[in-house]
Amino acid sequence: MSSRFIPLRDGEDMENTVIEFTNMESGLLPIPTSVSNTSQSQTGGARILKLCAAPPAVDKDYENRMNVLFSQRQAPVNHSLNAPRHISSVAEHVLDAPGITTNFYHNILDWGPNNLVAIALHDAVYLWNATNGTTSTLYQGDPDNPVLVSSVKWSGGTQRQFLAVGFEDGRIQIWDCSKKDPQKPDRTLLSSQQRVGCLSWNGPYVASGGQDGNIRIWDTRAKEALVKTLEHHQEEITSLHWSPDRTTLASGGNDNIVCIWDARTCGVKIKGQDLTVTRLSDSSDDRPKPLHELAGHTSAVKGMSWCEWQSGLLVTGGGTADRTIKVWNTNTGQTVASHDLGKQITGVHWSKADRELVAVTGFPAPAMAVLAYPTFTQFGDMKGHKQRIVSSTISPDGQFVMTGSEDQTIRIWSVFRPKTIPSSKTSDWTTSGENRRKDEFSLMENSLRGKALMSFR
Repeated sequence: MSSRFIPLRDGEDMENTVIEFTNMESGLLPIPTSVSNTSQSQTGGARILKLCAAPPAVDKDYENRMNVLFSQRQAPVNHSLNAPRHISSVAEHVLDAPGITTNFYHNILDWGPNNLVAIALHDAVYLWNATNGTTSTLYQGDPDNPVLVSSVKWSGGTQRQFLAVGFEDGRIQIWDCSKKDPQKPDRTLLSSQQRVGCLSWNGPYVASGGQDGNIRIWDTRAKEALVKTLEHHQEEITSLHWSPDRTTLASGGNDNIVCIWDARTCGVKIKGQDLTVTRLSDSSDDRPKPLHELAGHTSAVKGMSWCEWQSGLLVTGGGTADRTIKVWNTNTGQTVASHDLGKQITGVHWSKADRELVAVTGFPAPAMAVLAYPTFTQFGDMKGHKQRIVSSTISPDGQFVMTGSEDQTIRIWSVFRPKTIPSSKTSDWTTSGENRRKDEFSLMENSLRGKALMSFR
């Protein structure tokens, strides 16, 4: 039932009005004066369809089901446009990190859903527990033949946690960190003789990006783990990220382009997904082709992040010669928005709760800029590092961002409003469910308030 206003007509002489109009159209004589006077006396000279009273108030319990056609919101409210919140420009926590990489192409930080942060320093991998602040050593390289760790990445979920570790010599180690005290990796994958600079998980599959410009897809369950090699980028792979729905892989390269790959092209099998794939080219070349090749950056694309509250929305950031943030519609391959930040962008992260993003910058000034989307209005500026920020990662609840810098420190910043913790029915968190997660992140936040200086030695 729709609600519409029907004006009161008690004060109108509708019958007399109809007679007058009829006589005028038919050429009949005017209405007798007595009738006309009677009409005017009854109406008091009132206008036809006069608004005599305010429309009736809608019942407080009334629900107009048609409103969904016009008021459905697919994205969170941008609170920053209504009432800008205060964002501290000071880091919540500082970690001393001697031996941190100075290589732009390394990705040496990753904050897992188990609330453990994997940190690669030189030829070692450490695990920092964000809940209680403790640190443990997962891997230490051979002192006689040290090989730099170039990338780390946690698998999704918390039922069983795997960590992929990439090396400068092309090796990839898979560690089962759900074990109490893992002494060695579960398996080692040999990709090439060159650096593995980035990694990304999709269920049991892990994608690796190499210095040789190739993307390799591995099935960690299979004896012959290599599933597919994607050869399209002309230079080193600088970023790799699977979409939240796991159907799409985005890759950024030192060749300044971004490629969008269908999971089926990558050899990844997803339950219920159609096997038909539309490729970029109908060439007779049998090599896998991306769905879209996104051109527009003029420097290496290291910063990359998928939006969780709008499907198909990807943000990327360019290096020193580019310095721009670009937002893409990966369904169409079109640029949605672009913003010149004026600084080298080494990382970019969407807020999980609001229409905001943060850009992590290197040259000429290391900092983090919090921006409203889609206006790119800056309302937060966090500084503290003395040298270029080379790596960054975001906490599972979306509130904190961790940055690693060439100044040999790691800093943790409170940037966004935290994402609402999902219910135990839909959550992939561990057994104790929602209450445990709330308590855990409360402990994490309290532990980050200490601003103590911890050391990985």
